[in-house]
Formats: sequence, structure tokens, C-alpha cells
Amino acid sequence: MPAVDPTPPLVPDPSAEDQARAFLRALSRLTPRIWVTPVIVALNLGLFVVMVASGVDLFSPGAEELVRWGATFGPLTASGQWWRLASAMFIHIGLLHVAMNMWVLWSAGPLVERLLGHTGFALTYLLSGLLGGLASLWWNPAVVSAGASGAVFGVYGALSAFLIVRRHVVPLQVLRGLRTSTLVFVAYNLVFGLMIKGIDMAAHVGGLLGGLACALPLARELTEAAWRRRWRANLVLALAGAGLLVGGAALLRNDAAALQREIDRFVAVETTNVDRYNQALGRLHRGEITDAQMARLLRTEVLPSWIAAGRRLERLRRGKLPAVYAERAKTLVRYVKLREEGWTLLARALEEQDRDKAERATRLQKEAEGLLDTVKQGRKE
Repeated sequence: MPAVDPTPPLVPDPSAEDQARAFLRALSRLTPRIWVTPVIVALNLGLFVVMVASGVDLFSPGAEELVRWGATFGPLTASGQWWRLASAMFIHIGLLHVAMNMWVLWSAGPLVERLLGHTGFALTYLLSGLLGGLASLWWNPAVVSAGASGAVFGVYGALSAFLIVRRHVVPLQVLRGLRTSTLVFVAYNLVFGLMIKGIDMAAHVGGLLGGLACALPLARELTEAAWRRRWRANLVLALAGAGLLVGGAALLRNDAAALQREIDRFVAVETTNVDRYNQALGRLHRGEITDAQMARLLRTEVLPSWIAAGRRLERLRRGKLPAVYAERAKTLVRYVKLREEGWTLLARALEEQDRDKAERATRLQKEAEGLLDTVKQGRKE
């Protein structure tokens, strides 16, 4: 009598596959067609093609190009250009960036769209991206940020919310189909985000939490009766999301753009006055002008515009600014005051022929010049 192998064959559990197929058929009956996900993917890819066709670099667009197309940049966004939070969700930083985001969205989007419904999915996607943008603005107020990653993380946050509220409703076999794209997406955005400067981790976390919060009230039973009532939850979500966005924008609004404009204006004043001072000092050393003429030039041609620029900067320094800009303004105001004190003291030294005052004036000018590199570095950030 032949021996019988007690080990069962390694074949897929037919009940698991049947359960997955039954679940997908039921979901398709409730939401026969998906259209929000394809529209979002088409908009992202289409805009990227238009950007590249206009001359934007295919693999590594510059910050100025991204801002021109609508990326978020703290000083502009928080000073009133809030539309950038929305436009930045459709702008990507190179081919790999857009390809990764759209591949993952195309993988998970159809399932989540069917679970939440068209309106609920669209609201969740948009609110996740906008909340991720606000998180980025709060955490990184001085960087350029773009991409759909925050909104795509929101899609996964929404799927997590559904699995929390409707535990065991989605078969494991269905979720396994998302395993590869999910792992690659998380590795790209989280692991590389810790290694590569410029990946916006705050937007990712904000989008993930935003999607989780948005989808909690939308996770309804998979029945026609529940589907007919979900417009109420969509309305509540839209109103609550709008209120949260308005409140967040009000809290994050600041004067960084005005400060940047004043800094740009000050650059011209600084260049003119320092050049005028250096030229006059050279003429004084060559004996072409007297001490009294040098003092008069300082008081009438150099100091008035310099003092006026300093007062404008001082007023802005007392405004609402993110920490990085507040520190920049503080350093710049200190530089302006040192220059002003040095030139004022030098004018008095020339008028009174006081060598001690002249030496103190020289020390003040050297101290001001020591701050100049810090000021210039701040302008480049």
C-alpha cells in the first residue's frame, strides 16, 4: 500500500480569492465607474508635459521655475498667495517625482475612490494635499515645495481610516495587490526623505494625518442605503475642512514677503551708500576734500537714506515673522545700526578733530562689515 503524504499541497486558498472577487464585485456595483483618479492623474501628467515643453528641466527643475509655475514658497504663500497650496499639488520636481506619485495613485486610488465615493475621495485627496501644504508651511517656512506626495499619502491615510472603522471588510487578498507600490512609495518618500535635502517630510506626514481624519466620517457600510446617505458626511467634511484651512492660514499668515521686498530694496540703498562713503573716504585720503566736507557729505548724502531704510526694516522686524526670517531681520537691523553709529561718530570726529572718536568709528565699521557676510547668506537662503 503506497504511503500517503499528509502535507497538503501549497495552493492558494480558494476561499480567500473568492472572497476578494466577491468584495470587488459588490464594490463595483455600488460604484460602477471611477473617474476622479484618472482625472487627477491626467492633470498631473498633462501639466508636467506642458512645463517640460515650455523649457523646464525634465529631471531637475530649478526653484525659480517651480515658483513661477505655482509651487509653494513660504514668503509668498503666507503673505496672501494661498492658491499656491492648491497649485503646488499638481506641480512636480522632475520625471521621477511625478512618475512615482502617479504610479502609486493609480494603484491605490481606484480602490479608495470606490470605498469613499467620488465626492468623498475628491474631498479627501484635495484636503489632504492642502493640509499637507499647511504643515509644510508651518515646519519649513522658507523652502520651495511642490508635488502630489502629501495628497497621495492622504489616500493611504484614508484607506487606513476605512480599515480602522470597518475592520475585516476589505479582504487581505485585495490589500496584497497594493503591497509593492506601497512599499516602494514609502521607501522613496520616507527613507530617502531622511537622506536627501529638499524632500518635504512635513507635507507627507500632514497629508497622511489629513487623509486619516477626513476618511473617518466617510467610512460607511458597503450598502446602497449607506451610499445614499453619504452626501451628509461629504457636506460636513467640506465645511469642516474649509474651516480648518481658513484657521490654519490665519495662524500662519506673516510678513515674510514684505520683509523680503524691503531687503531687496535695502540692497540698492546699501550698495549706493557704501560706494558713496568709500569714494568720499578715498578723496579725503588723497586730500581732494576737507574733513568738514567729508562730515557734511556723511550727514547730508549718506545717513538720511540709510536711517530711513533702517526704520522700515525695524518696523517689519516687529511684525509677524517665522523664526528664520525674524533672525534674519534682527541681524540686518543690527548691521544697519552699526553702520549708522559708525558714520555718525565719524562725522563728529571729523568736525571736532577727535582721534578717539575716529578710532571708535572705525571699530564700529569693522564690526558692521563682520555682519555683512551673515546678512548676504540670509538673502540667499
